[in-house]
Amino acid sequence: AFDGYPILAPYICVDTVCSQTKEVRSSWQRTSDVRNAWEAHEYVAGSGDLDQCNGMVALDGSYRYYATDTFPYFLGCYRGQATVAPGPGGNGPDRDAPTQGNQPAGGGQPGAGPPANGLGQQPAPPPGQPGQGPDLAAVAAQLGVSEADLRAALGPPPPDLAAAAAQLGVSETNLRAALGPPPGRGGN
Repeated sequence: AFDGYPILAPYICVDTVCSQTKEVRSSWQRTSDVRNAWEAHEYVAGSGDLDQCNGMVALDGSYRYYATDTFPYFLGCYRGQATVAPGPGGNGPDRDAPTQGNQPAGGGQPGAGPPANGLGQQPAPPPGQPGQGPDLAAVAAQLGVSEADLRAALGPPPPDLAAAAAQLGVSETNLRAALGPPPGRGGN
C-alpha cells in the first residue's frame, strides 16, 4: 500500500509452520442501505479477524493489509504514514503516525481504537529502513541467540536492555552495540 505495508490475499497461516491456512474476515459490518459505502458500514471490533484498516499483525510480527470480498475490500485506513518523497519510491511505515483514513471528505469512518485481542496494535516497521530500528534477525545472529528469544527478551517498547541482556546471557554493552543507536538518533 501507499504507506509501505503489503496488501495480501485473505489467507493466513494458522501456525508458524503453516500446516493449515484460514481465510480472514473483515470486521466492518453493514448497518444501513444508504448509497455511500462508508456511511453504510461501521467497524465492529472483534466481529471479524481484521482491524479497522482491514489488516492485522502476522505471526512473524509484521503488519499486513488483506484484500477481502466484503467491505472495505482493500484498506479501511492507513496504518503507516502515507507520504510522498522525492525520487523513486516513498517512505515506509511510521509507527508513531496517526491512522490516516481514506474515506471520502466529510468522514464516514468511526475513530474507534484498536480492536480487542490486540490485532490492531501498531506493527513493527520493516527492518533496514533509516530510523526504523534494527534488523532483529541480524542482531540475534550477531549475539548467538534465536530471534524469538531476542524478541521475547526485548519485550514491548521501550525495552529494558539490562534485563534483556541478563535474560539472553550476554553483556548489556554487547546488546547495545548489536542493536545500534535508537531510531532517529543516528550514530552520533
